[in-house]
Amino acid sequence: GAVAPGRGPRPRPRGVVACGALLRQRHTAEACVAAAGWPMACIETDADFDEYTHEDLFSCLEPPWSDWAATAAHLRTVENPRRTFHELFERALKAWLAGGAGTGQSWAQFRSRCSAALQRVVARLGSGESAVVVSSGGAIAAMLQPLLDVPDARVPALHSAVFNASITQLLTRGDAVSAFVSDSLDDHVKFMFDDGSGDMVRRDYTPRRFDRA
Repeated sequence: GAVAPGRGPRPRPRGVVACGALLRQRHTAEACVAAAGWPMACIETDADFDEYTHEDLFSCLEPPWSDWAATAAHLRTVENPRRTFHELFERALKAWLAGGAGTGQSWAQFRSRCSAALQRVVARLGSGESAVVVSSGGAIAAMLQPLLDVPDARVPALHSAVFNASITQLLTRGDAVSAFVSDSLDDHVKFMFDDGSGDMVRRDYTPRRFDRA
């Protein structure tokens, strides 16, 4: 990665820098490490931070849509592909969270896999050390769900609050995660509702104040 003129690479960070095995996760991790001036060799790959797959979600539908090529072909035949995909995604996510038996991993398995990856990182941190983990929205929601004690039915709202390039900060005590703070680059509240004609309307609001209670 690029280093600012006149400066050599900074020492390896005190802690852990990790990302999933997906290419987009690796690219994001490399961009972060380059901006920090750390050596690229500090990035560790753990596939348990990977996002869920198309098959995980869409194979829970009836009839199943586990074949992405078939799904894409169907979307090309409808009048509003974006809206149709959004409807399919919402149905699939709801079915998956409800324990739908598809051909991929279940939500419980996905959540357990992501949470285990997080705990492995936390267990390696010493006093004063930090970790940088690059993952994806679904995986982040899966890791946060047990920490925030969010029921499965509310996971879609948690999932939709994680945006591209957002930052989620977790504080630890010993080998346990003790608190959650969102430092998203675009912290806001997102509302989605039907406008009465069948179209989905989205409204974003930035709160003036946040009361955790």
